[in-house]
Amino acid sequence: MTGRGPEERGFWEALEFRVSRELHHLPAARALGLWCDGFTPREYVLRGPGRHVAGDCWIGLGDRDQQEWTFRFFLEDHIPRREDIPWERFLPPEDHHGWLSFDPRAKHLDMRPPARPE
Repeated sequence: MTGRGPEERGFWEALEFRVSRELHHLPAARALGLWCDGFTPREYVLRGPGRHVAGDCWIGLGDRDQQEWTFRFFLEDHIPRREDIPWERFLPPEDHHGWLSFDPRAKHLDMRPPARPE
């Protein structure tokens, strides 16, 4: 993840583990043995409705396989530049669920973190 500041790199690393824990809470994901092995953000859409970061992620299926999936991480706040994203505010808290959805056929994750105070 070169070209990203330490705060952003730390966010994506923490999100990898947070997504794995959240997948464990979802019965359908748990049945498939899904877990996350990392994110590669590629596109930052910071203007207009549906602001998000999109890219690729690696999703494990039990201990037998990993697949490359796509993801979108939605940003509710208006943020003019990538350098201004307050990454620490977007990591979903441990006691909050329902922010992650997945489609194993499309190999895609959507993440809509809860709004957090500044």
